[in-house]
Amino acid sequence: MSDEAGFLRAIQENPEDDDARLVYADWLEERGDMRGEYLRLEHQLVQIPLRLAQLRQHIDPAWLAICSRLAGTWSIMWCGNPANTNPIKLSQSGDTIEGTYLNDARETCKVTGRVDHKSGTASFTIKGDSARFVVLCDGIIASASLVEGRYQAYGNSMGSFRMSRVGE
Repeated sequence: MSDEAGFLRAIQENPEDDDARLVYADWLEERGDMRGEYLRLEHQLVQIPLRLAQLRQHIDPAWLAICSRLAGTWSIMWCGNPANTNPIKLSQSGDTIEGTYLNDARETCKVTGRVDHKSGTASFTIKGDSARFVVLCDGIIASASLVEGRYQAYGNSMGSFRMSRVGE
């Protein structure tokens, strides 16, 4: 059995073991294999939201409100349905979110909400012209380009959502 097969077996047997992945990444990089860099970047990507949450606990919320990167155009996906992605455009002033959302009925809806910079969370409401379209959303700001959370729509429909920044 080759060294690589042993690394792969160790990862398969314990997929949550970061050390096994990083040792394998070192081994690959020593051989000039770009898969090592991939594993290292993937590991860092998982660690970034955790570290951002830790840092937010010690940074002035007023500073976070000025420097936050929620403003922009996002794509929102409801309940993991990749066919159901609609643009949501947000602007942010301090801890206030405002914007628009184009629903499946092609109705432009108003988005209003708040960001809690200390906890790294966002809560917002999407309301259409008709009283039938109201969505309440609570999410965790995983990174500058990803927000994930739960929603409740129409008073009874519930599920998860994922927002990713358009163009990233």
